[in-house]
Amino acid sequence: MASRPKKTGAVRDPLAELRALKTRPAVQPSAPGPPRAADESRRYRDILEVAVSLTSTFDLKAILDAIVDGIIRVTRCERGFVILREDDGTFSMFTGRTGEGTPWDERSAREISHTVVERVVDMHDPFIATDIDKMDDLRRQESILEQKIRSAVCLPLTYQDELIGVIYADSTFPIASFGDLDRSVLRAFGAHAALGIANARHHGEILQRSDLLAEHNRELREQLSQHVKMSGMISRNKRMLEVFSVVGKIAPTDISSVLIRGESGTGKELLARAIHDLSPRRHGPFEAINCSAIPHALFESILFGHCKGAFTGADFDKAGHFEIANGGTLFLDEIGDMPLEMQPKLLRALQQREITRVGEAGRVRKVDVHVVAATNRDLPRAVEEGAFRADLYYRLKVAQLHVPPLRERREDILPLAEYFLQRLAEKRNQPPAQLSREARAFLLGNPWTGNVRELENAMEWALAFQDENGVIQTGALEQYFQSGAPAAAVPEDEAGSLHDRLDRVEARLIREALARNDFNVSATAKELGISRQQLHIKIKKNGFAAGSE
Repeated sequence: MASRPKKTGAVRDPLAELRALKTRPAVQPSAPGPPRAADESRRYRDILEVAVSLTSTFDLKAILDAIVDGIIRVTRCERGFVILREDDGTFSMFTGRTGEGTPWDERSAREISHTVVERVVDMHDPFIATDIDKMDDLRRQESILEQKIRSAVCLPLTYQDELIGVIYADSTFPIASFGDLDRSVLRAFGAHAALGIANARHHGEILQRSDLLAEHNRELREQLSQHVKMSGMISRNKRMLEVFSVVGKIAPTDISSVLIRGESGTGKELLARAIHDLSPRRHGPFEAINCSAIPHALFESILFGHCKGAFTGADFDKAGHFEIANGGTLFLDEIGDMPLEMQPKLLRALQQREITRVGEAGRVRKVDVHVVAATNRDLPRAVEEGAFRADLYYRLKVAQLHVPPLRERREDILPLAEYFLQRLAEKRNQPPAQLSREARAFLLGNPWTGNVRELENAMEWALAFQDENGVIQTGALEQYFQSGAPAAAVPEDEAGSLHDRLDRVEARLIREALARNDFNVSATAKELGISRQQLHIKIKKNGFAAGSE
């Protein structure tokens, strides 16, 4: 709702006032006669048409243009402009033009009499001078003399009792005098113009917020799409999202080799599949072998193949995984367990892109394979100890990724658990089970030494013990760990210094409280007896993900 300057009273509805003015006598007591009445009637019609046009758009530029054209049309001045107040209190010209429609640039506009504009800014009252030569306080002003200004009209733009700008028009000749009706109409026009500007600005802010929301939703959709591209590796964790980002950049380049580091069960093979799916080799084969499960004597045959009669039991020719994966990706899991004597042969295959089957002397087979290796071992230390070749290590780590353990990205626990439950429900064609609040807290407080694989197994177990309402209670999860599932040798909260242990206990209590309160920050802070600001600091410190305020 727009309002008039404080000194002149409020304008509740500018259009209503304009219409009310039409019902007043055309000739006011101060009007000189019928010609004056005709001028006022004409001005009323002009200004009402302009005022009505301001309601037809929310485009600020169009509204400002209409305001300037309107003030020139109504006053019959030669030129006009609108200046608006900035956030810092200064004024800047937004639109300036002449009666012929040519632009009135800001530099030229600033040369006009500041006395007129400053008077309106200070007093919040309209200024109308139809013949400045008759005004002793203005006619000797330097800027008025230089510009040969003979008439000027300046109106305040007020919205909710605040000055948001000024409309100004002037001429080098006197203009027709203004009666009381004209002045009232101009006041209403200024109020209505201010309302139009304010509405356009508010509309712009809404659009800006809408754009920001759309951008945020787009980022969320991209993030969700990225989760799908990561072959089911759901994550909210900043470090994991950075890993996903790196995968998205290196995979399309078909980089020669990638080394993935991480504990068992963190999803290294899923990440390798994501690299394959995003690479130019996506339509080729994806072959995976676990180096720790291959007998040493069979390593070369499994990797490179063998000919019939090459060794006892070799009853026919057989291609190795390098040949099978030709044109695609070969995933070598637990590469740190590869026998030392096999490592130079693997290095040669990587560098030369060629292999020889066992027992096939004299024939070299070309292969085009993208190798992704993974390990849970400290390979640099293995290199120092002589258990792993340095040249092979550096050849494998053209690109290197580290998958953090689940205990270091606890904000992923619940989304992963729900993802596993949803996937199991789809597989069994049944509604997905829900986790009780206590069960969610239990999941967050568990150390998950077996990482994501252990969490997935726990969900499959607990699903069999859901209650009659399809809810998984804490007891079902406790049974999983009591049924012989491996536990950590040293509970997480019992290792390290006193300071570290206290930090971990605090982090666990915060995680559990967040889960109990559906990740509502205010409710969690109230339960813990700390301020929301303190809780935000602790959430950020521990890398948790919070929900609503």
